Amino acid sequence: MSEIQTAPGASPFDAVRHVDSEGREYWSARELMAHFGYARWSDVRDGIARARAAITNSLGETAAQDHIEADLHMIRAGKGAHRQVDDFRLTRYGAYIWAMNGDPRKAEIAAAQTYFAVKTREAELEPAKNGDDLDVLQGMIDRLREDRQRIVAVEGRQDTTEARVAAIEGRHDWFTALGYAKLHGHPTDRTHLSRVGAKATRIMREEGQEPSKRQDATFGAVNLYPADVLERAFAEVAP
Repeated sequence: MSEIQTAPGASPFDAVRHVDSEGREYWSARELMAHFGYARWSDVRDGIARARAAITNSLGETAAQDHIEADLHMIRAGKGAHRQVDDFRLTRYGAYIWAMNGDPRKAEIAAAQTYFAVKTREAELEPAKNGDDLDVLQGMIDRLREDRQRIVAVEGRQDTTEARVAAIEGRHDWFTALGYAKLHGHPTDRTHLSRVGAKATRIMREEGQEPSKRQDATFGAVNLYPADVLERAFAEVAP
């Protein structure tokens, strides 16, 4: 048996966190799917498969089974009846890797990435609560770098890890101004990047589009632009 443990004002991810009889926390993929922005179970299975492959590639098959365990979940079937459906039981790390395999331009995925990245790192640093805050932040960045490298290796993508670690790179060739600047050697001072961002926004609106927004653990809400739009914006805005 398990129980859901949460606290007043807790995040929606805390609200569906379970603790089993042995004190181990876990999440149900069925309960998380809506918070990850998924409406179809087939999409969940695809994402879980990628996450399991990433863990297997970095930690081994046994670890993958420990962090992402096939399970059954009871749901209501009408008129008081219940039936069993496929489910996955995820550790905090398993849920984090699943989130890292999602599209960060989706607000739900961005929120999940932030929550599970922070909580996973907090758990790792629990024995050293008195450590320096800068060390904690650097540790979180290092962990994001390592996990992104694992996912890139599994999926065969050529994304730039450094840009992703700083939470400045989107997927499908969408970037923040800072991410694009780092990738192409442009100046990265805030004033210049602000002008470039304003120019990129104007370009998109002239074409009937809007920048995509995502939440970032370090920078808060950030704008993402297609690479070709940023190329034009940097070319038109002098350093």
